[in-house]
Amino acid sequence: MRQLLLSLVCLGATASTAWGQDAINLETLTTIKSATVFVKVPIGKKLVTGSGWLMKVDGETGYLVTNHHVVADAPKPQSAAYPIVTVVFRSGTPEEHTARAEVLAAQREPDLAVLKVTGVKGLPKPIDFSQPRELVETMPVMVFGFPVTGLDRVKNPPVTVTRGSISSIRDDGIVQLDANLNPGNSGGPIVDAKGRLVGIAFARPKARDKDQEPITGIGLGVPASLLTRMLQGRIADCVIGSKKAWIGTAEVQIEVRLIDPMEKIKTVTIHHVQMAALKGQQALPELSGAQTVELKVEKQQAAGTLTVSTAAPGVVSFFCQASCVNGAGKALLAELVPFHVNFPRDAADEKGDLLVLAREAHGSQVHDVRFSPDGKTLATAGAWDDMLKLWEVDKGWKSTSLKGHKKYVFAAVHAVAFSPDGKMLASASNYKEDQGIRLWDIATGKQLLRFEMNKIGVWQIAFSPHGKTLAAGGDDNQVILWDVASGKKLGNLKIPKERLGGWLRPIKCLAFSPDGRTLATGGTDQTIRLWDMDTRKEVTAFAGHDGSVLAVAWTPDGSTLASASGDGTVKLWDVPGCKERATLRHTSRSVRAVAFNSDGTLLATASVEGIVRLWNVAGARELASLSHGGYSNYCVAFSPDDRYLAANGGPRGSYLVVWRVAQALEQKAGK
Repeated sequence: MRQLLLSLVCLGATASTAWGQDAINLETLTTIKSATVFVKVPIGKKLVTGSGWLMKVDGETGYLVTNHHVVADAPKPQSAAYPIVTVVFRSGTPEEHTARAEVLAAQREPDLAVLKVTGVKGLPKPIDFSQPRELVETMPVMVFGFPVTGLDRVKNPPVTVTRGSISSIRDDGIVQLDANLNPGNSGGPIVDAKGRLVGIAFARPKARDKDQEPITGIGLGVPASLLTRMLQGRIADCVIGSKKAWIGTAEVQIEVRLIDPMEKIKTVTIHHVQMAALKGQQALPELSGAQTVELKVEKQQAAGTLTVSTAAPGVVSFFCQASCVNGAGKALLAELVPFHVNFPRDAADEKGDLLVLAREAHGSQVHDVRFSPDGKTLATAGAWDDMLKLWEVDKGWKSTSLKGHKKYVFAAVHAVAFSPDGKMLASASNYKEDQGIRLWDIATGKQLLRFEMNKIGVWQIAFSPHGKTLAAGGDDNQVILWDVASGKKLGNLKIPKERLGGWLRPIKCLAFSPDGRTLATGGTDQTIRLWDMDTRKEVTAFAGHDGSVLAVAWTPDGSTLASASGDGTVKLWDVPGCKERATLRHTSRSVRAVAFNSDGTLLATASVEGIVRLWNVAGARELASLSHGGYSNYCVAFSPDDRYLAANGGPRGSYLVVWRVAQALEQKAGK
C-alpha cells in the first residue's frame, strides 16, 4: 500500500548471486506473474495501492490474498465494513482486466486479508500453497508485486520480480528476508523456485540506526501456514449490545464476529455465568452451572440473546465466552468477555425514561462534569460564571453552589476532580489571574486550600488513586504535582521546548493509570505521553492524531488508553503492547471528552457537534448516540454504578443532561 507505506520501511531483496538449479523456469514464472494482481483503493482524489495474488478459482469466481493494511486501514464509505477495492489482473499488459473486489475478511495480526471477485472470465491459474515447503535459512526466494516504480505512471504498472533469500525464521513464524522492497510490494507473494508459496510480503515499522539513517536490507513475510490457519476460521470478538432489564431478570444482546473468509464455521456457542461463580477459572465450558446459547452463523457473524437473572437489585457482573469448531475440526475458545447488568430496584426504576434530567446548570457552557466515588453527588463546572455546583443524585438532583473562582468573560472554570475518598473536590480555571487550583470540603462547602500556579492557566486536574497527589496540566507544557495534605509543590513533568519546535504547548488533558504508577498526558503537540511517576520521566509516546489531544481515559484494568482529538477521532491504545488498537471515527469535528464505564466494556465520547456516542470497546463499534439541544458537548461521565451518563447540552451548552445507560443501549445507534 503505497500511500501508507511511504512512512514505513518495506520488505526488500538484494539480488542473490548464486542461484544455480534454484532458478525459476519460464512456465512457472509466467504462472506466478499472471496470478499476481495490482490492488487499488481510492481515497478521495488519491489512490492507495498494493499487491495481491490469486489463491483459488471456482469458475468465474476468484479468491485473492493481500495485506490487512492495504484494504482495511483506508477510509471507508459510510456504513461500509471496508473501503472500495479494485484489483487488476495481468496489470501493465495488453490482456489486463480490472474487477471490483469484495473484502471477505481482514486480520491485523498477522497482516492478512482475503478478497473475492465474481464474474471474471479467464481467471489465471492460482498459486499453490496446499503443500507448504519446509523453510530454512539461505533458501532462495522471489517476491512478486507492484512497488513504488509504478507511482508516476499514468497506466497500471507491470509486475516486478525481486530476488532474495531467507535470512531468519522468527519464533512467531514470521519469515525474515535479506530483501529491500519498496512501498507497493505489500501483499505480494513470496515463492520458491518451483512457484510454491513461502509467504506474503508485508511492511515493517520504520527502523533507523544510531545516526538516524534508515536501515535497509531486511524484509518480512507472513508464512503460508498462518494464511492456512486464517482460512480455517476463528472467533474475532464478542460484542455486548443492548440490555433490557426487569426486576430480577434481563435480556442481553450479543454479537460474535468471525474471521472466516471461506465460511467454514457453522455454529457458535455462548457460555455465560455470574462473575462471582468463576473463581479464577479461565474456561466457562468447564464450569459447572454455566448456561449456554447456540447461535447460527450467517456471513461470518452470529447474534442472539442471553437471558440472565439475579436475586438482588443493582449492578451484577457476568462473564461470557464464545466457542466453535473451525474448518479443520479444531475446537476454539475465545477470551472471557465481562459485562454487567443494572437490575432495577423497583417498578418505577424499571420503567424509567431515557432522559433523566435536562436542566440549566450554569449561565454559560458546562466545561466539566464528575460523579463522586459513591455516586451520590455530581459536580459541574461553569465556564464563565465562576461557579461550581454539587448535585444530589438520589434526592431529586438538588444543587448547591460553591463560589470562589474569579469571573472572567474569556476564561473558564475548566476542570473538577473528586478525591478518591469523595471527601474533597478540586477545581481549576484556565484564567491565569484566578490564582491556581482550589480544594473544597464536600461536607461543608468550604475552601480548604489553594495551590498557586504563578499565573499559569490550568486545563485539567486529577487525583492520584491513593489521593495523596494532585496533578495539574498547564499552559506552559508542564504538569505540576502537588501534595494534597500540605499544599506543597512536589515537582513537575515538563516537555523541553526544543522537542516542541520551540513553542509552549498546553497540556490539555491528563489521567492517572488505575495503579497510580503512570500518568498519561495530551495536548496541542498531537501526542499522548506516558510518564513514570516514580522517576517522573517520560517512558512512552503515542503519535497518530492529526489534531490536539483533548481528553484521555484509562480502562479500569489499565491495559487500554483512550484519547480524543481535534481531528474528530478517538483512538484506543494497547498500553502494554505500545501500539494502536483501533480508531473510532466520531465526527468531522473535535472530540472533547472520553469516559469508560466501571468494567471498561463501554466508552462514552462527546464532541462539539453536540452528540454523545456509546461504543463497545472490544469490537470498537458504536452502540448508541445521544443529544440534547445540538450544542457542543465538552464533558461526559458515567456514574460509578453505570446507571447514568452525564454530559452538558442544551441551547448554549449550559445544561446538565443525564441519561439512563440501559435505556440508551436499547436505542439503535445513530437515532
